[in-house]
Amino acid sequence: MRISDSVVDLVEGAFDVAVRYAELGDSSFVARRLAPDRRVLVASPDYLDRRGRPTTADDLAGHSCLAVGTLDLWTFQGKGGERIERRITPALRINDGGAVRDAACAGLGVALMATWAAADELRSGALVPVLSDYPLVSTQTLWALYPSSRELAPKVRVFIDWLVERFGSEPYWDRGLERILAKPQ
Repeated sequence: MRISDSVVDLVEGAFDVAVRYAELGDSSFVARRLAPDRRVLVASPDYLDRRGRPTTADDLAGHSCLAVGTLDLWTFQGKGGERIERRITPALRINDGGAVRDAACAGLGVALMATWAAADELRSGALVPVLSDYPLVSTQTLWALYPSSRELAPKVRVFIDWLVERFGSEPYWDRGLERILAKPQ
Protein backbone atom coordinates (compact mmCIF):
# COMPACT_ATOMS: atom_id res chain seq x y z
CA MET A 1 0.00 0.00 0.00
CA ARG A 2 1.25 3.46 -0.85
CA ILE A 3 -0.42 6.53 0.63
CA SER A 4 0.22 9.78 -1.20
CA ASP A 5 -1.53 13.00 -2.09
CA SER A 6 0.25 12.83 -5.44
CA VAL A 7 -1.40 11.29 -8.46
CA VAL A 8 0.60 8.16 -9.25
CA ASP A 9 0.86 6.34 -12.56
CA LEU A 10 -1.07 3.14 -11.95
CA VAL A 11 0.39 1.23 -14.89
CA GLU A 12 4.00 2.30 -14.48
CA GLY A 13 3.85 1.78 -10.71
CA ALA A 14 2.20 -1.63 -11.16
CA PHE A 15 -0.67 -0.65 -8.85
CA ASP A 16 -3.83 -2.76 -8.89
CA VAL A 17 -6.14 0.00 -7.72
CA ALA A 18 -6.03 3.65 -6.66
CA VAL A 19 -8.46 5.58 -4.50
CA ARG A 20 -8.71 9.17 -5.65
CA TYR A 21 -10.64 12.06 -4.25
CA ALA A 22 -10.86 14.31 -7.26
CA GLU A 23 -12.64 15.13 -10.46
CA LEU A 24 -11.70 12.61 -13.10
CA GLY A 25 -10.55 13.59 -16.55
CA ASP A 26 -10.65 11.37 -19.57
CA SER A 27 -8.64 8.25 -18.94
CA SER A 28 -8.22 4.65 -19.89
CA PHE A 29 -9.00 3.61 -16.32
CA VAL A 30 -12.17 2.02 -15.08
CA ALA A 31 -13.68 4.21 -12.33
CA ARG A 32 -16.04 3.01 -9.63
CA ARG A 33 -17.79 5.69 -7.59
CA LEU A 34 -17.28 5.18 -3.87
CA ALA A 35 -18.73 8.20 -2.09
CA PRO A 36 -19.84 11.77 -2.66
CA ASP A 37 -17.78 14.69 -1.50
CA ARG A 38 -19.35 16.47 1.44
CA ARG A 39 -17.65 19.51 2.87
CA VAL A 40 -18.29 21.74 5.82
CA LEU A 41 -16.79 24.88 7.31
CA VAL A 42 -15.53 24.25 10.82
CA ALA A 43 -13.84 26.07 13.67
CA SER A 44 -13.08 25.33 17.29
CA PRO A 45 -15.45 26.66 19.94
CA ASP A 46 -12.46 28.55 21.41
CA TYR A 47 -11.80 30.34 18.11
CA LEU A 48 -15.47 31.33 17.78
CA ASP A 49 -15.55 32.57 21.39
CA ARG A 50 -12.53 34.79 20.68
CA ARG A 51 -13.35 35.98 17.15
CA GLY A 52 -17.13 35.67 16.89
CA ARG A 53 -19.18 33.50 14.58
CA PRO A 54 -19.49 34.48 10.92
CA THR A 55 -23.12 34.62 9.78
CA THR A 56 -22.61 35.15 6.03
CA ALA A 57 -19.94 34.22 3.50
CA ASP A 58 -18.88 37.90 3.41
CA ASP A 59 -18.04 37.73 7.12
CA LEU A 60 -15.16 35.36 6.32
CA ALA A 61 -13.10 38.37 5.20
CA GLY A 62 -12.77 39.29 8.89
CA HIS A 63 -11.68 35.81 9.97
CA SER A 64 -8.53 33.73 9.87
CA CYS A 65 -9.20 31.17 7.17
CA LEU A 66 -7.22 27.95 6.88
CA ALA A 67 -6.73 26.48 3.40
CA VAL A 68 -5.81 23.02 2.21
CA GLY A 69 -3.36 23.45 -0.66
CA THR A 70 -4.62 25.92 -3.23
CA LEU A 71 -8.28 25.61 -2.24
CA ASP A 72 -8.98 29.28 -1.60
CA LEU A 73 -12.18 29.70 -3.64
CA TRP A 74 -15.02 28.60 -1.39
CA THR A 75 -18.43 28.08 -3.02
CA PHE A 76 -21.65 28.15 -1.02
CA GLN A 77 -25.30 27.62 -1.81
CA GLY A 78 -27.28 30.68 -0.81
CA LYS A 79 -30.64 30.61 0.93
CA GLY A 80 -32.36 31.12 -2.44
CA GLY A 81 -30.34 28.35 -4.10
CA GLU A 82 -27.89 30.71 -5.79
CA ARG A 83 -24.16 29.99 -5.82
CA ILE A 84 -22.01 32.31 -3.74
CA GLU A 85 -18.26 32.24 -4.39
CA ARG A 86 -15.78 33.83 -2.04
CA ARG A 87 -12.02 33.85 -2.49
CA ILE A 88 -10.41 33.75 0.90
CA THR A 89 -6.96 35.02 1.82
CA PRO A 90 -5.61 32.18 3.94
CA ALA A 91 -4.00 33.02 7.25
CA LEU A 92 -2.43 29.57 6.94
CA ARG A 93 -2.09 27.31 3.92
CA ILE A 94 -1.04 23.67 4.40
CA ASN A 95 -0.92 20.93 1.77
CA ASP A 96 -2.34 18.30 4.15
CA GLY A 97 -5.99 18.14 5.23
CA GLY A 98 -5.16 16.49 8.54
CA ALA A 99 -2.79 19.31 9.44
CA VAL A 100 -5.42 21.92 8.53
CA ARG A 101 -7.96 20.07 10.70
CA ASP A 102 -5.47 20.05 13.58
CA ALA A 103 -4.83 23.78 13.13
CA ALA A 104 -8.58 24.43 13.29
CA CYS A 105 -8.82 22.30 16.46
CA ALA A 106 -6.01 24.41 17.94
CA GLY A 107 -8.14 27.53 17.43
CA LEU A 108 -6.20 29.03 14.53
CA GLY A 109 -9.17 29.73 12.28
CA VAL A 110 -12.05 28.61 10.09
CA ALA A 111 -11.35 25.67 7.78
CA LEU A 112 -13.12 24.10 4.85
CA MET A 113 -12.97 20.36 5.52
CA ALA A 114 -14.26 17.17 3.97
CA THR A 115 -16.55 15.51 6.47
CA TRP A 116 -14.41 12.36 6.39
CA ALA A 117 -11.46 14.40 7.65
CA ALA A 118 -13.33 16.18 10.46
CA ALA A 119 -16.07 13.70 11.47
CA ASP A 120 -14.47 12.57 14.74
CA GLU A 121 -13.74 16.16 15.79
CA LEU A 122 -17.31 17.24 14.95
CA ARG A 123 -18.70 14.36 17.01
CA SER A 124 -16.46 15.17 19.97
CA GLY A 125 -17.16 18.93 19.82
CA ALA A 126 -13.50 19.82 19.18
CA LEU A 127 -14.80 21.40 15.96
CA VAL A 128 -18.23 22.87 15.29
CA PRO A 129 -19.93 23.71 11.99
CA VAL A 130 -19.82 27.29 10.75
CA LEU A 131 -22.26 28.87 8.26
CA SER A 132 -24.62 25.87 8.24
CA ASP A 133 -27.25 28.04 6.53
CA TYR A 134 -24.89 28.31 3.54
CA PRO A 135 -23.89 24.74 2.61
CA LEU A 136 -20.71 24.28 0.65
CA VAL A 137 -20.95 23.20 -2.97
CA SER A 138 -18.61 20.50 -4.22
CA THR A 139 -18.40 18.52 -7.43
CA GLN A 140 -15.77 16.02 -6.35
CA THR A 141 -16.26 12.35 -5.57
CA LEU A 142 -14.20 9.54 -4.07
CA TRP A 143 -13.34 7.00 -6.77
CA ALA A 144 -11.67 3.61 -7.04
CA LEU A 145 -9.66 3.41 -10.27
CA TYR A 146 -8.00 0.48 -11.93
CA PRO A 147 -6.37 0.04 -15.34
CA SER A 148 -8.83 -1.27 -17.88
CA SER A 149 -6.15 -3.18 -19.73
CA ARG A 150 -5.68 -5.63 -16.85
CA GLU A 151 -7.74 -8.63 -15.97
CA LEU A 152 -9.27 -7.72 -12.62
CA ALA A 153 -7.79 -10.04 -10.02
CA PRO A 154 -10.27 -11.54 -7.53
CA LYS A 155 -8.47 -9.87 -4.60
CA VAL A 156 -8.85 -6.48 -6.30
CA ARG A 157 -12.55 -7.07 -6.99
CA VAL A 158 -13.09 -8.06 -3.33
CA PHE A 159 -11.21 -4.95 -2.18
CA ILE A 160 -13.24 -2.64 -4.43
CA ASP A 161 -16.51 -4.32 -3.35
CA TRP A 162 -15.46 -3.82 0.30
CA LEU A 163 -14.79 -0.12 -0.37
CA VAL A 164 -18.20 0.30 -2.03
CA GLU A 165 -19.92 -1.45 0.88
CA ARG A 166 -17.97 0.55 3.47
CA PHE A 167 -18.70 3.91 1.87
CA GLY A 168 -22.10 3.27 0.28
CA SER A 169 -24.59 6.03 -0.42
CA GLU A 170 -24.03 7.37 3.11
CA PRO A 171 -20.35 6.92 3.95
CA TYR A 172 -19.60 5.60 7.42
CA TRP A 173 -17.97 8.89 8.45
CA ASP A 174 -21.17 10.85 7.70
CA ARG A 175 -23.44 8.59 9.76
CA GLY A 176 -24.86 10.58 12.64
CA LEU A 177 -23.40 13.90 11.49
CA GLU A 178 -26.66 15.27 10.12
CA ARG A 179 -27.95 16.32 13.54
CA ILE A 180 -24.60 17.96 14.38
CA LEU A 181 -24.40 19.85 11.08
CA ALA A 182 -28.02 20.97 11.29
CA LYS A 183 -27.82 22.42 14.83
CA PRO A 184 -28.76 26.09 15.02
CA GLN A 185 -25.67 28.23 15.38
